[in-house]
Amino acid sequence: MVDAEVVTWAYRLFLGREPDPEGAARNLFCFEGFPVEDLVLHFLACNEFRLGSLYRRTINFQQRSPVWVDLDGYSIWAYPDDSEIGAEIVAKGQYEPHVTAALRERLGEGDTFVDVGANIGWFTLLGASIVGPAGRVLAIEPNPSNLVCLSNSVIGNDFTWVDVLPYAVGSEMATLRLLAGRGSNAYFDVEVPCVHDGWRDGSMVPVRTLDDLLVGLDRVDVLKVDVEGAEGRLLDGAAHVLGVLRPSLLCELSPESLVERSNRTGDTFVDQLIEIGYDVCHLTHAGQRLPLADGAAALRAQLAQGGTHIDLSCEPRQGRASTRFA
Repeated sequence: MVDAEVVTWAYRLFLGREPDPEGAARNLFCFEGFPVEDLVLHFLACNEFRLGSLYRRTINFQQRSPVWVDLDGYSIWAYPDDSEIGAEIVAKGQYEPHVTAALRERLGEGDTFVDVGANIGWFTLLGASIVGPAGRVLAIEPNPSNLVCLSNSVIGNDFTWVDVLPYAVGSEMATLRLLAGRGSNAYFDVEVPCVHDGWRDGSMVPVRTLDDLLVGLDRVDVLKVDVEGAEGRLLDGAAHVLGVLRPSLLCELSPESLVERSNRTGDTFVDQLIEIGYDVCHLTHAGQRLPLADGAAALRAQLAQGGTHIDLSCEPRQGRASTRFA
C-alpha cells in the first residue's frame, strides 16, 4: 500500500529527483492506503515523466525485440543489438567463456552465489542452473532496462531459488543517479554531466553496501563483481562478506574506471585484496590464473599487453566457507 516512503521513491525512480513538498503531500493525500500500482500508473501518465529521459529509454526498449536464447538446459532473454553482451549471446550462445568456465569450476549443487552487476543475467542463470533448488542465487542489478530481461529470464526458467535485488552497491547507503551507456552497461556517479562521452542520463537508484544487502547469510561460496569502476566502493562496504564469509571472488577490473568512480588505482585495489587475505590472479582469456603477488608491478605488466581491463580470480588464503576449489 502507498505510504510516504513509497511516494518518495516514486519521485526518485520515475522522475529522477527528490519530491517537492507540495507535490508529495498532494500525492500522499490522493493515494495513501491505495495499491502501489495506482500510484505507478499515475506517475507513468504524468507529463514530467513523459518528457524525461527514462520515458524515452523505455519506449526505445519497447520497440526492440528481445530474443529467447536456448542455452545448456535453460534460456535467457537477450537483445541482439546490445553490442556489449546480448549480441554475443544471441549469435554464439556464449559470453566471456573464460569467466564462465571459472564459475563452473567453483560452484556446485547447494552453493550460494552472489552476482553483483548481474546485467541481463548471464552469470545469474548459469549459477542458478548449477546450484539448483538446494542452493541460492542473489542477483544485484540497478539498471531498470536490464532488470526487465533479468527478471523475465528468472521467471521463464522457474528459478525460484534466485532473488533479484534492484540496487547499486557502494560504500554507504545513498541515492545516486545511474548513467546508462553503451549497450546494457551502466554506472553511477554524482558528478557526471547529463551527457558524457556517449553515456545517457538515467534514473535515481538506491545504493546499499554489500554487507547490508547480504545480512543474515551464513555463507557465500562465490561472489562475482562487475560494477563498471565501483569495485573500490563495493570493497569498502564488504568487510563482513570478504572478511568473514570468505567467498571465491571473480571480478572485472578497469583501472581507468576505478580511478574515476572509486578514486583509487588498480594496483591499490589489488593490494587491498591481498591485505585482507586473498590470493589474486589475472584470469586470462585462455583460462590461465597468473598470480599478481605484487599488485602494482604485476597489474601494470598485464595491462601493458593491451586492453582496458582484466578479469581477476581471487581465492581466500584461509578461512573459506567452502574448500571445493583450491
